[in-house]
Amino acid sequence: GNHKLNGYPYSIVIQAWAKAGGKSGARHAHTVFARMLQYYRAGRKQLKPDIRSVTSLLEAWIQKSRRLALLPSDQEDEDKQQEEREEVREKIRVPLQYMQETYYKVRRSTTKQNATIISVPFTTMEAMVLGYECSHTPNNVRMQKEAKVAQLQWMDALWNSFHASHKPHEAFEQSVARSLESCLRFQKHSNELEGNDIHNSTVLEMLESPPPGTRTNRNEIIMRLLNSKIDFMDCNIFNVGP
Repeated sequence: GNHKLNGYPYSIVIQAWAKAGGKSGARHAHTVFARMLQYYRAGRKQLKPDIRSVTSLLEAWIQKSRRLALLPSDQEDEDKQQEEREEVREKIRVPLQYMQETYYKVRRSTTKQNATIISVPFTTMEAMVLGYECSHTPNNVRMQKEAKVAQLQWMDALWNSFHASHKPHEAFEQSVARSLESCLRFQKHSNELEGNDIHNSTVLEMLESPPPGTRTNRNEIIMRLLNSKIDFMDCNIFNVGP
C-alpha cells in the first residue's frame, strides 16, 4: 500500500547481527547497512542510518579485526586470513565515510583543522577512533595518512567532549583511554611505514611509560593530559601535516 517503511526495522536487524558476532555477524550487519544507505542516498530520507546502527556496525568490524590479529600464524590459512583482513579494511570504510560526511563539519585554516561534532555520543567517537586504526591499508602511505588525520579529528572531538564534561564517569574515562592507546598504536605503525622516528612528545611519553593497563594508570594519564590541555590536531604532537 502507501505505507513507507522507516529505518527502525533496519536498525534493529543491524544491531542484532552486530551483537551476534561470530564469523559472519559483521558481514550480515554490513549487508543490511549498505542496503539501507543505498536507499537513503537514492532519496528515501526516512531510511537514514541512525547513530546506534553505525556504532554497532563499527564495533562489529573492530571486534573482527581484533580476532584476526589474535589468530596464530598458520601458513595454510594465511591466504584466507589475509582475505578477511582486507574485507575488514574495505567494509569498515563505508560506515566511517558515512559518519565523516554526515556528522563532522571541518573548518580548514592555515595551521590546523578545526572540527565540530554534531551531537554524537562519546561511544560513537571512540568507535570512530578505533575504526580508523582498523581501516588503513599497509604499505600505502597516502591512505595511511588520510586515516590517521581522520582518526585524530575524532580523537580531538572526543577529547574536547571529555574536557567539557563536568563529571566524566568511568565509562567515559575508559573510552578516552582506549582511544588514546589506539592513537598511539596507529602513530607507531605510521611512523614505521613512513620511516620516521617516534617524536619525543609529551603525549607519547605519557602513553608509553607506563603502558595504561589498569584504571588507576589510565586515569592518571587522562588527568595529566587533561591538565596539559592537549590539542590532538596540533601537527607538532602526532606529526600530521596541515
